[in-house]
Amino acid sequence: MSIKFKQVAHTYGQDTPFSFQALEDVNLEIEPHKITAIIGATGSGKSTLVQHLNALLLPTHGEVTIEDKVIVANEKPKQLKALREKVGLVFQFSEAQLFEETILKDVMFGPKNFGKSEEEATILAKEALTLVGIEEDYYDQSPLELSGGQKRRVAIAGVIASNPSILVLDEPTAGLDPQGTLAMMQLFLDLNKERSTTILLVTHDMDHVLRYADNVVVMDKGKMIYHNDKYSLFENAQLLNDLGLVVPKVIAMRDALIEKGIRLSKQIYTLEELVEAVFKEVTHG
Repeated sequence: MSIKFKQVAHTYGQDTPFSFQALEDVNLEIEPHKITAIIGATGSGKSTLVQHLNALLLPTHGEVTIEDKVIVANEKPKQLKALREKVGLVFQFSEAQLFEETILKDVMFGPKNFGKSEEEATILAKEALTLVGIEEDYYDQSPLELSGGQKRRVAIAGVIASNPSILVLDEPTAGLDPQGTLAMMQLFLDLNKERSTTILLVTHDMDHVLRYADNVVVMDKGKMIYHNDKYSLFENAQLLNDLGLVVPKVIAMRDALIEKGIRLSKQIYTLEELVEAVFKEVTHG
């Protein structure tokens, strides 16, 4: 068991006139070594939920278990640095986190903060920068001189340089162009497959959910209302309609073709599968 929420609630501004309950009675187990998408409307509690994983926020009720670490309401977390080494959190517009003089120093900061030597931190930083596609010629440049997409890559390298076993991504492709988005999502997929990194992906993009996620958690008004595999979600038309979620383009196209009388399986979820099935139906009937 990698991650477990047990009766977790979180109230902002507790015991003040401005208190707001952002999470209520969340019971949830996240499957390890998988990509789990966290979806829901703005204000549904998605970001509040994932910020409990490295104790940026603490539960006001219940407990959160992250591998061998347990965070209990009303108790100061123990071994906080070890927890944050284990759980890497990439914020939306994470490039705002860049602050060091050079790219290499910025990416080294995390490993050094978690006790690595200068030499070890340098090796880890260079490995992470290679993973995100930043060439060695850039290492001595200021991160502030980079393009927006390059800044995002450096910021993510700074998180993965510490080799977290859990990676939390809060809208990681926001503001990127389509090519940059594709490359970024492929990087996360590779980390999951090659390093067995458990990934939690907070996103509004249902095409990303279908293409990259294994499982889906749906948040609504602070409550967890759905947790299952992605295919079950996208075949639950009533739930999608109730939540105002737009189905992925491939599924919308598949269903439109079925309505036009083309005989297709409802178990088609990729463009490649759809093209092959339509070709077979048109040519062979």
